[in-house]
Amino acid sequence: MFKFKTLLPILAIALISFSMFSCKENSVVAQSPHQEAAGLVIYKDSTIALRIFNTLVDSTISTELLLDNGKTTSLTVRFLGEDGKILSSVEDEVNFVMSIDDSSLVDFVHLEIGGQNEKNEFFIRGTSKKTGSTGLTIRLDHEGHTDFTTPKFTIQVK
Repeated sequence: MFKFKTLLPILAIALISFSMFSCKENSVVAQSPHQEAAGLVIYKDSTIALRIFNTLVDSTISTELLLDNGKTTSLTVRFLGEDGKILSSVEDEVNFVMSIDDSSLVDFVHLEIGGQNEKNEFFIRGTSKKTGSTGLTIRLDHEGHTDFTTPKFTIQVK
């Protein structure tokens, strides 16, 4: 009888522990493939106006973003993957951030992220106010950190 009284609490604890841990749902969630941006392309109309890849401005296209003074220009920004190709999408809940050195030259407005199924295009509108040049940096922020930042590139208003 002594052995049964000692064994009973141990069996009860083991049974309770087993039922608590075996009913728990698996907390491992499959992650979707995460593609990091390694560059971007800025389109003016449907023409590539500027391309930056691996922190370098592609001088075969242009070394600066050219804007006409006194005009509003619509631009589309698409991000490049590490393979240099346009990413099919960027992370949900990503913040598109632009930092301009001299906002007296150009006002930029981020309009929207691409269509409902297109999470790879960012639309901006720049209204140039006077001639000159300034620097601009574009970055993607996600969940409290920066996923991608361009080097500072030149905007030339003529």
